[in-house]
Amino acid sequence: MKRYFYFLFILLLIPLLHVTAVKAENEFSYAIVSEYQSLVPGRSVNNVHWRFNQQNLGADGFLFAVEDRDQKVGCRAEFYFSPVWALEQADCFRWVNDEEICSANQYDSAKPVLLSDTIIPGDWLNRPLPFVYGTTKREFVTYEQVGTARFASYLTIQDRQISRSEAVSEGMIRPDLQPGLSASANLYLVEITRGSSNQSQPELLLRQLWTASGNFWIYEAKSGRRSWRVLKK
Repeated sequence: MKRYFYFLFILLLIPLLHVTAVKAENEFSYAIVSEYQSLVPGRSVNNVHWRFNQQNLGADGFLFAVEDRDQKVGCRAEFYFSPVWALEQADCFRWVNDEEICSANQYDSAKPVLLSDTIIPGDWLNRPLPFVYGTTKREFVTYEQVGTARFASYLTIQDRQISRSEAVSEGMIRPDLQPGLSASANLYLVEITRGSSNQSQPELLLRQLWTASGNFWIYEAKSGRRSWRVLKK
């Protein structure tokens, strides 16, 4: 009889062990702190702590389920990546009149993705990872549908290596958030601008700071927003 109850106990315990293993596998992979500048002059900035929970989808790649750690802003997202880290779909959720609305968009995996439906820092370069420094400019044409109108954007991406002192002086590296960043790490700033090739001052859309062989940026900046990846001590 004792053996029977012991066996029954093990059978009941197995599903719990399985749930625990799945939960551990899906624990968040990246913590991001974003700083938002108010559109009203004189207003202070707002900070939001995002959690990017990486979940494996097998042969289909993986997704980042992104949520606001403190539930301050009422929006979340699901970013679907191919096995080679290309962002292919973004489902962005927000609350409108007590109803959660989803904006779902699919993207060309060979072109950079600049999100317009969310304040979450999910813009992605869609280039091979781990990160390798690119020495040449790359130009892309992307299209955005607004109602019945279709607009073209001419984007240019350019990399440059920067020193740690420059990154610190420009606020890209924060010792309070990134104490684990090696002092000898090679740093690369990637900038995306919009405008025709003959435009004298193209519009700066996005900046991201990467390290060599990294799979995720450590700093990004977009109009009204700056974000830092929190590194472990």
